[in-house]
Amino acid sequence: MIKALQKRGGYMPEIDDILVDQIARSTIHWQKLETFLNAQSANEYTYARVADSKLKFLKMIETDLRELALNRRDRIDQQGEADLKNKLRAEIMKRMQS
Repeated sequence: MIKALQKRGGYMPEIDDILVDQIARSTIHWQKLETFLNAQSANEYTYARVADSKLKFLKMIETDLRELALNRRDRIDQQGEADLKNKLRAEIMKRMQS
């Protein structure tokens, strides 16, 4: 993700790395929640809690992506917020699925 930010220009590690780190950590936790579903002791409450937790992590990821896009918007004149946000979201979703 950092390489994608550097490629786009206007990358400031002291600002962007904090949000990138939060996005990465939330993505890792989001993926690890699947292990609770595979446990022998999993029941309907486990599924409900995992679904709720996944939604919360996804919301945190989207919030951090939005904040990253807004912070970078001021630094990048030629590229709009929506385009950057969509590209970053696509990058995160691609990495989540691999």
